[in-house]
Amino acid sequence: MASAGEFMAKPEKELADIECTLNVKVGQYGAVCLPSQEGSTGYHWILPAMPNCINRTADGWIPAITTAPGFVGTPGFHYFAFIGVTPTQTSPKMVFYLVPPGRTQPVQKAVCTVTVSK
Repeated sequence: MASAGEFMAKPEKELADIECTLNVKVGQYGAVCLPSQEGSTGYHWILPAMPNCINRTADGWIPAITTAPGFVGTPGFHYFAFIGVTPTQTSPKMVFYLVPPGRTQPVQKAVCTVTVSK
């Protein structure tokens, strides 16, 4: 797996952003779901670094139940599941990157603000 620094080849301001929030309590589970066609295109979401206030418990891809007529590819969602471990004083961010198969340069990013409460 590539390091976080390898995913900065393209200036982040040029990447299309998705914004999200993850609000959980200590001991509570939460998830971030990002649109994905990795079942057909191979493009996949990665999370190279995480704040210390949460732990990742699972991640994977879920295909969509239905697709629009004439849609090409296999739409679905990549999910990342987390559990809150430490209350936050600030709101750290997680940055997910959408990476083409066999490459390290992302084509999109998703920035998720994290809040963990007691």
